[in-house]
Amino acid sequence: MSQPEWDALVEEVRDLRTRVARMEAAMGTSAPSAARPALPVPDLPEVPGILESPTSLLPVLGRALLGLAGAYLLRALTEAGTFTPRMGVAIGLVYAMLWLVWAARTPPGRRLETTLHGLTSVLVLSPLLFEAAARFHAIST
Repeated sequence: MSQPEWDALVEEVRDLRTRVARMEAAMGTSAPSAARPALPVPDLPEVPGILESPTSLLPVLGRALLGLAGAYLLRALTEAGTFTPRMGVAIGLVYAMLWLVWAARTPPGRRLETTLHGLTSVLVLSPLLFEAAARFHAIST
């Protein structure tokens, strides 16, 4: 193995040790032992929270409102006869579930964003189920 490859390998192992030590310290699972010297943990830039400025909240609220607008569009297309009632309800259910999946796949640190995506799913699904049973008669009560 040539020297540059060896140096790259040593640097990669050092980086991995640093990352594992940082994760263990964050989880509180391991105390530094005397046999293993403590590795210096570089400071990571902190990601600003969603509530630190109103401008970081606006895109999330905009997406949620666009999600509701999409639900109203699906309802209007179903009511106009573009989709059959059963197909409109099926598309609406899939649409609401996609918002729920998006909420589940949002990183854990973004709680407000996860909540808004889940709330969008609920706000799409609740009226959809009511109208599917009461107005479109696409599903039975």
